[in-house]
Amino acid sequence: MTADPLAPLMELPGVAEASDRAREALGRAHRHKANLRGWPLTAAEAALRAARASSVLDGGPVRLDDLADAGVVSEPVFGGALRVAQALEGGGGPL
Repeated sequence: MTADPLAPLMELPGVAEASDRAREALGRAHRHKANLRGWPLTAAEAALRAARASSVLDGGPVRLDDLADAGVVSEPVFGGALRVAQALEGGGGPL
């Protein structure tokens, strides 16, 4: 068996405790009710939120009222952010 090259880091003060806290936080995230719907839905929601935030930073509106209904995006900055997100995800279909 190969020795873990990061094992010496666990000897440093506070590293083991921080590792335990991170592990617990990750476990809570995995058990969060939003993530229980399945990782593909969680990933799609995260991609939509990231595209929206990106469009706001690029001058798009903060409110996007057309998202709730038809699934058609008429706001061009947000539409562009969605296309970029889709391309980054491999372009396999709508987000």
